[in-house]
Amino acid sequence: MNTELQNLIAGVESNSAEAREKFGLLSNEQLNWKPSAERWSIGQCFDHLVVAHHGMLSKFESMAEGKHKTTFFERLPFFPKFFGNFLVKAVSPENPKKTKNPGIFDPQKSDVSPDIVVKFLEDQEKIAAVMRASGNIDLEKTIMTSPVASFVTYSMLDGYRVVAYHGKPHLLQAERVTQLEGFPK
Repeated sequence: MNTELQNLIAGVESNSAEAREKFGLLSNEQLNWKPSAERWSIGQCFDHLVVAHHGMLSKFESMAEGKHKTTFFERLPFFPKFFGNFLVKAVSPENPKKTKNPGIFDPQKSDVSPDIVVKFLEDQEKIAAVMRASGNIDLEKTIMTSPVASFVTYSMLDGYRVVAYHGKPHLLQAERVTQLEGFPK
């Protein structure tokens, strides 16, 4: 298993540990408290991550099990590098610009289930397991299709980068909610 893959797995596990520690024992009221109508609650941050990562997880599992059928767009040589670079940059914790997520990944508008953090942790565990199991795959050359649009393709390694990096900004967003005036204690 290469060093980058090990680092990505460590990133997924780190996000899980942070989520468990900081948000695992929050009440339903705390998870669903919103600072304003336009801003997300902690539960909505996790709901967004679950929806976004779950779509990726099913793709990862199919590819790791060898059940994936290559699509027309996956055969086009310039698409994966372009879209991969764009997505990795967009979700990177170092990206200072806020990126609008596709509507398909919007969280629920109101009460999020109190087990949303548990669902996030379960998906994170599955993602880390698939990542470990794919250590013998050439992740840079294995091309996948986005769960959002059939023409958006990127390497499986970029897909792993997206999932590993994407959680951090939303965990920070959720933590900021806990520090706002009016947050239920």
